[in-house]
Parts: sequence; C-alpha cells; structure tokens
Amino acid sequence: MKTSLSQTLCPECDEVLSVSDSVRLVGGSGLCSGSLQIWDQSWISVCEGALDLRGAEVLCRELGCRGPSVLQGELSPLGQTFHCEGHESALVDCPRSRPKTCPSGPSEDVICSEPLRLEGGASRCAGILELRHRGEWRRVEPGAWTLEQTAAVCRDLDCGSAVYGTQVSDLPQSPVWRVSGSCVRRSPVRDCAVPSPSSRSFGLKVKCSVSNTSQQHHETLLRRQQLKLILSLSLYEICLRLCVQSVMKTSVSQTLCPECDEDLSVSDSVSRV
Repeated sequence: MKTSLSQTLCPECDEVLSVSDSVRLVGGSGLCSGSLQIWDQSWISVCEGALDLRGAEVLCRELGCRGPSVLQGELSPLGQTFHCEGHESALVDCPRSRPKTCPSGPSEDVICSEPLRLEGGASRCAGILELRHRGEWRRVEPGAWTLEQTAAVCRDLDCGSAVYGTQVSDLPQSPVWRVSGSCVRRSPVRDCAVPSPSSRSFGLKVKCSVSNTSQQHHETLLRRQQLKLILSLSLYEICLRLCVQSVMKTSVSQTLCPECDEDLSVSDSVSRV
C-alpha cells in the first residue's frame, strides 16, 4: 500500500507525491495538477467527466490544495461518477454511480490551485510569497533561502524558472510562516512552514519567468472547460424542456432524459414554453 508515511520518508520512491492514500494527480506540473487516479489494489485512471465542480473541490481539499481552477471533463450530470455534496473529507466518501475507469481513453484532468500565491506583483508569477497553512494565509519569512528554493516555488506555481528570490524587511508587521530553505530542497513549501512566535516585517519577494508552454497548456484547459460547460448546460436545458412537456412522458423521453422525474407535475404556463 502506498502510504503517506512511506512517501514522506522516501519522496524519490514515487514520481507522484500525494498526501492521500486513495487519490492522486499524475503527469502535471506539481502536486496539485494532472490526471486523476484512484487506488483500487492498484492506481487506476478515472474517465473524463467523472467529476463535477463540487467533486473537484473535495479532491483538491483532500490533496491539500486550494480549489479547482481548471476541470477538464464533460461537466454533465448525465455522465457523472462521483456525486459529492462538497462537505466530504475525501473523494471516496462521495456516493458513486457505476465504476468509471479508463485504461486507455481520455482521463479526468484537474488543476487545483496551489496553497501558494505571489501578491502585489505585475503578474501571478511575481510578488511577495504567501502560503496558506492551517487554514490561514500568511507571508513567508525565509531562512537560508537560495535560488534553488525559489525555483521550487516557481515550479509549484507553474510559473517557469526562477529569476530571483529576495528577502525584504520593510513590510507591515503581521504573523508570518517561517520556512526553512533546507526543508524546501526535499519537500513542498507547504510542508516546511511553522508559525513565527511574533509578528514580523520580513517577507520573500519572488519573480519567476512565465513558461509559455505552461501558460498555453493552462489556457487550453481553461478554454476546453468553458466550452464543455456551455455544451453541458445546453444538454441539460434540452433535458429539462423534455421533462416539462407532459406529452413527452414516453419511453422516448425517458431514454433521452433518464434523470427526469416521471412524477414531475407541470403547470399550464410552463408547458407552453
């Protein structure tokens, strides 16, 4: 069994580090993006369209990431596998319809936002480094920080290579997370944070070079998500129109719209739509 303990002790033993024993994202730029796989005696890819946005939120939270920024899938209630309400602590806690795994077909691609951000810069890839840890956003006060650790931050943010990471000391006093540079060499930034005993005015100013390839990939997935959302909403609208037509309560409508309630009552004003 691939446990979080073994992965912590030996991060090089698996190409994908995950805080969950039951789900992971593979093939992405970091811990919080990639194709969804679930553990069932072995790691199995999950088909595209298995999650809706609430399911993706549960998944991202389980992995210790922020909410989903891109979900590549059908976004259709008719093809959904995981039926989450959004409060579940793990994806396996969500009710499931038929098993839907894809050994060769397109898999579910998810990009969760990293619990890192760069604030106050000219782009999302430049600014003062902040980390969300224990449910709280704070600036990062670095210790023994080098360009190597800055590169790890840029990689986690999908922002290309590191240009610089400079400590600044003229910021407003506030609670900060102290992060050891030596820890960042072997672990994600979010796993290296401890609270500072007092408010500080220090922070880390980071600039990354935006990777054109990463940016194009992110934008492509976002466009696909928007298009599929439009298509799925159109399909759902058609389904609802069939449901509200009393004359369409036939085997044909049930075939086209299996989610419709047979006992749906329709007012005269609605049936004329």
